[in-house]
Amino acid sequence: MTGLVAGCGEPLLPADYAGPPAAAVGGSVIRSENVLYTEARAPRLSVVWLVTLEPEGGVGALVGQSLSYRRSQHLQKDWDIGLDVPQSAARLRMNMGTTNAHMAIGKVVYFDDHDGDGLLDWSCSQRDCDQVKAISSEYVVYVNGPVTCETRTANGLELTARLSAGFHYFELQEPGPIERPRGADLRFVIEDRPAAAADPTPGLQSFTRALERTYRLGALGGC
Repeated sequence: MTGLVAGCGEPLLPADYAGPPAAAVGGSVIRSENVLYTEARAPRLSVVWLVTLEPEGGVGALVGQSLSYRRSQHLQKDWDIGLDVPQSAARLRMNMGTTNAHMAIGKVVYFDDHDGDGLLDWSCSQRDCDQVKAISSEYVVYVNGPVTCETRTANGLELTARLSAGFHYFELQEPGPIERPRGADLRFVIEDRPAAAADPTPGLQSFTRALERTYRLGALGGC
């Protein structure tokens, strides 16, 4: 693993950083020997949220939101990352079986901000475009309110929380989405390619459908 934040360990914060984050998570970078990697001139982190499940959504299906981050002082991880509550445009209405939930689902992207606007242009494929360095292996899931189901007890029906409000981190495995343990880092595998070649939309859409299907069938945390 290697730290990929410029400034020799100095904190890096976006220019629009406005205060304490709503949640914090660690980030660990994994560099493959098979990838020809160049250091980012203007390193930035952003979370990209999925805003539609329509197959023709393309890069228009994503909305970006800046993150605060700094190089971690802990040897076990590279970054300390702060996440803010997702903007309203990022909320998807999900059918979770007995609960209809508003959720935001995205991935964290480490990129080289070539044009200096702080935003990641997914449509650009030229040499001077923003360059995606790595995308988190895990999916970031924000739940607006707890996802619940009904449990029949001796006293009647009681609500049981299946997924609490707030941030969660999942990976997609067989047979379905698996939540990462609390305190586990996000993992970033170096890709180093133009943004247009790294569009995460199809993967985000597949994960979102799998998450909705899995909870609807009661396979995760069922009552």
